[in-house]
Amino acid sequence: MPVSSRAEPDGDVVAIVVALLRYPLKSAAGERLERADLEAGGLAGDRAWLVEGPDGRPLRARDVAALALLTPDDVHLRADALEDRLGVTGAHVVAADTRQAPRAAVHVVGRGAEADPQAPPGADPGRRANLVLASTDDVELAPGAERGWVGAVLAIGTAELRVSRLPGRCLGVYADVSVPGTIAVGDLVRRRR
Repeated sequence: MPVSSRAEPDGDVVAIVVALLRYPLKSAAGERLERADLEAGGLAGDRAWLVEGPDGRPLRARDVAALALLTPDDVHLRADALEDRLGVTGAHVVAADTRQAPRAAVHVVGRGAEADPQAPPGADPGRRANLVLASTDDVELAPGAERGWVGAVLAIGTAELRVSRLPGRCLGVYADVSVPGTIAVGDLVRRRR
């Protein structure tokens, strides 16, 4: 679906940032931010920790539903308290970089994306997004419009993201940080090809 846009010297304004979220503990609940730094690997502090099971493999919320109820503060739970909360003996928190897994790209979703007829079936609109975008007073962001931005550069705050791919089971798009910087709720999103 096309998005109307207002021409700007450094790109077309296509949206505004209305929510910024970080998930310090992978698969757990997130935290709302007003401002955040984007580093080469993604949103600073995002998915920096994960919960491993007794076999050393990461636990996922789809396998252990109680994991999604943990908060960012639960990163500091003692192992026995974590085991009680999750019901998994031997569960423990480790720094994600010890697993040598690449950090996830920035997950960008437009408000109302679930209304897009091309949206993945059953996708949850608020699930795991880092940036939630919406229309501005001058620009309408159609449901799912961000899915047409693959290959584009988004200038937000002092950072730039390159939209790299569509997620398999989620709404929105994934974007890689091409220019690190700071972004904030209320920043305009400018798109360049």
